[in-house]
Amino acid sequence: EDWARGRRRTDEIVDLTGAPIINPAGVLTFQDETLEVCTGLNEREASAVVLRRNGARGAISCRYKMEKLTAMPGYDYRSDEGTLHFAHGERQKEIPIVVLPKRLGEHSD
Repeated sequence: EDWARGRRRTDEIVDLTGAPIINPAGVLTFQDETLEVCTGLNEREASAVVLRRNGARGAISCRYKMEKLTAMPGYDYRSDEGTLHFAHGERQKEIPIVVLPKRLGEHSD
């Protein structure tokens, strides 16, 4: 292991001591901590990228649900929930996000 020799891959998820989290199935994380999306006069699609790190053995699934934080469901985006399915060896999936249009003259948050 690179970690045992004092080297660590930059794409690994680590615990509080800096040691990689060992899980053959992997650890799911978002690629980015935040997602900034520009709005316009037309509906558009954005995506949140989910990465499977520190392993990719076997098929796994995870559920997701969009929740209000800085954007308002039904006004800024179309609320959604679902399940991501990762096949054996698959390391990346995307959650589609429908960004709702703004009316002419309406302030973009």
